[in-house]
Amino acid sequence: NESIVQEAISNLVKGKTLILIAHRLRTIVNADKIFVVENGKIESCGKHEELLETSKVYSSLWKAAGKEERYDYSI
Repeated sequence: NESIVQEAISNLVKGKTLILIAHRLRTIVNADKIFVVENGKIESCGKHEELLETSKVYSSLWKAAGKEERYDYSI
């Protein structure tokens, strides 16, 4: 179950820095900082909610993934 894996990762990295490369946005939705890379360059960075408002790339990827509806952000 993906939520169990997410919770385990969260517990393991408390107080540490984790660099995670993800193609599935729900994997990183709770990250402290998300970097959006387009054509090999950082297009934007911020938290999930910020990027939905400020990054056309991120928001279009989120919508394309079918996640524009309400999502439970809790782990």
